[in-house]
Amino acid sequence: MKALKVDRPLDRVKSDSKVVIQSISGDKSFIRRAAGRGFTPAASLYVIQNIGIGPLLVYLQDSMVALGRGEAKKIIVRKEDNAP
Repeated sequence: MKALKVDRPLDRVKSDSKVVIQSISGDKSFIRRAAGRGFTPAASLYVIQNIGIGPLLVYLQDSMVALGRGEAKKIIVRKEDNAP
């Protein structure tokens, strides 16, 4: 049986996971800043570190980016189709 793909906020994704951005919420300033760093719908990213407190480290478009937990809550993601 195939696992159900569920959308969730980025701050709830475990370390060592590949995900695809589904949507981004927040004010215009945050969305503009996020898009400027490559956080756009359909973009793939790899969660390097998420220990449950403090910032998350993600790899996106050949760059490592640190995101605060509040920022990560505004980014909705889904596991990549080819991810285990």
